[in-house]
Amino acid sequence: ERSDALEDSDHLMEDDGKDDGGGSEKDGNAGGVSGGMPSSSSSNHDSSKLALSLEDDADQFSIAVKAGEKKLLSLAGAKAAKALQYKEGLSAIQYKTSGQVPAKSESVHKVRFAPLQKGESKASFQIKFTDTNTSLNLAFVGMALNYPIFMKDEVAFFESCVFHKIYRKKLLVCNRGPKSAGAVSFSVKVPKEFKGHLEYTPDMGFVQPGVDFEIGLKFTPTPALLTQCLPYVIPHIGVIAVPVQIFVPSQKIPIYFTLRAQLTSGELHLNKTELNFENCYITESKVKRLVLRNESALPQKFGFIQLPPEVDVKPGDGFGSLLPHEAQTVDIHFRPSIAGATKLKLEMKTTMGKIYKVLVRGKGVDPPLSLSHSVADMVPAAPGDRVYAAIVVFNPSASVTRSFEWTVPYPQVSQISVSPKVHTLKPKQRVRVEFEFSPKDAVTSPS
Repeated sequence: ERSDALEDSDHLMEDDGKDDGGGSEKDGNAGGVSGGMPSSSSSNHDSSKLALSLEDDADQFSIAVKAGEKKLLSLAGAKAAKALQYKEGLSAIQYKTSGQVPAKSESVHKVRFAPLQKGESKASFQIKFTDTNTSLNLAFVGMALNYPIFMKDEVAFFESCVFHKIYRKKLLVCNRGPKSAGAVSFSVKVPKEFKGHLEYTPDMGFVQPGVDFEIGLKFTPTPALLTQCLPYVIPHIGVIAVPVQIFVPSQKIPIYFTLRAQLTSGELHLNKTELNFENCYITESKVKRLVLRNESALPQKFGFIQLPPEVDVKPGDGFGSLLPHEAQTVDIHFRPSIAGATKLKLEMKTTMGKIYKVLVRGKGVDPPLSLSHSVADMVPAAPGDRVYAAIVVFNPSASVTRSFEWTVPYPQVSQISVSPKVHTLKPKQRVRVEFEFSPKDAVTSPS
């Protein structure tokens, strides 16, 4: 049995606050060459050096993070370790070093056996009396057994946890005592660091010898934990490791387990929440870019759902995925179907259950000229023949006179001519435009 020689575990000192996982920030121009264009071999060499430098930085950061987490787990386990240490000057066998024996009488001197480690303990004593050369030699031997109640897992790993999500885990409380000892009661309380974030089901119970008792943990992290759990925190990566005590009234040695979790946000950051395309011809489309950044330490998938016919999202038809802390640019295409102001809302969902909305504004404008159709099909023609196709160009304006000019790309190759090539249309006026295809040589592919 643990004696009163063991003192209660007091508060641990705070960490020195040094950034175990941080590395020096690299200059954005690393690997560049000043004073002119580098040669190809020099550029490749610099790129290789930069890539190796970035890989080295990532490896060093990973090593530093692991070292910081190991240090944090050691700090969290210090409470349990301190409970198994003797006070200065004490050992498993404790006694008073002096006393008195009245004349013609006897006195009782207690020897206390208070082991903190499993195994055999031995101590030899010699009792000397005053005014005489008489002495007594004594030997004490004690055998310490393991304390009956213990945790099967000393660390409850929650891995990466997103703020405001619910996570559950099971813990096993074990009883290795003899069957003759019967059931042992225990209870658990939420420590101040986890107040409002941790629940037990059940929070008390009786453990039969040789049987494991299951406790359910319900963990709901919030950003406040990063300050509540100090000093058991690595702030720059959001890792916490906090000691939690299991109270066993019949057992002097306290039982602890460590709750370890990496806390992270589940948010995506959008650089814009409103896109204004202003005026756009109804026969054309405009594009604006939207930058999505994953603020989480976990990968996320996203998707723009129920897109209106006037909007298209590229690439991937509005669906994609983001690695931890990755940024990605998507193109928002706006194609008004009618003339007039348009106001739409884009809705994007993520695998974290978040919904983001982007307001799209634009105004559809009639084009200055309209064409009867945008594709002119011509029948195959032999060299020396002439084939024609026609379209109608219309000026929809009621007050503005407009001119146009046709430009045929690579006329020597396409062997296509237009008539009229230049023309002016008064308001509401139409004109027929002919395309002539007159091949001089056989054409094996369309222009």
